[in-house]
Amino acid sequence: MALRRADRPDRARAAAAHPRERREDRYGRLIYTLPLLPALARLVRQPPPELARALERLAYNRHYCLLFGVKGREYRERMRVYLPEDRFLAHRLGFPQAVQPDAAPAGWGSIYAEITEARAPERRMSVQQMTERTIADLRAVGVVDAGDAIEPKGCLTLDPAYPIYTLTHADDVALIHGYLEQHGIYPAGRFADWRYFNIDHTILSAKAVVEKLSAGRGLEVAA
Repeated sequence: MALRRADRPDRARAAAAHPRERREDRYGRLIYTLPLLPALARLVRQPPPELARALERLAYNRHYCLLFGVKGREYRERMRVYLPEDRFLAHRLGFPQAVQPDAAPAGWGSIYAEITEARAPERRMSVQQMTERTIADLRAVGVVDAGDAIEPKGCLTLDPAYPIYTLTHADDVALIHGYLEQHGIYPAGRFADWRYFNIDHTILSAKAVVEKLSAGRGLEVAA
């Protein structure tokens, strides 16, 4: 099911489409967990000028997670390594086998490299360029030896990934949330709240929305 519209203040406040069933259901109230950008900007048709400006001011970083297999190696001594130096493209390396030894096939080591970049119309580098640069960095930092065989296994992309707290962040998010709630749509979670939430804060955000919607309706929310 996909949310199709979010700009109907009348009887059809929001519509959700079922692509496979070719039908559309209408809701009086929705809990919205999609990112404010770019999803909401695409859903709202002809937004009021102040809403459009608030959405435009929102800032975030993209996140790329490059996955690698290293033949003949195992990485179980540490879970993560941070790379604060500007000369390295990735800011953090992770080693899944430190948590789960079976995270890689027998005879292989598993590494992921995390890379972030500021919001921009285009990527600074292609996935291929990031991969080649990261392999060189892994060798430079000593995680992979010169003779080790390393195989790229993919790239996971989060866009957006990290909301950024700008000087107008609080006012902009409050304006956007106010617009949504006027139309029976209630934001919840990291990207709908546009805050740097971990999983515990995300759960509390969802709980707060359910408590708001259930107030006066004889419903109880479990602690």
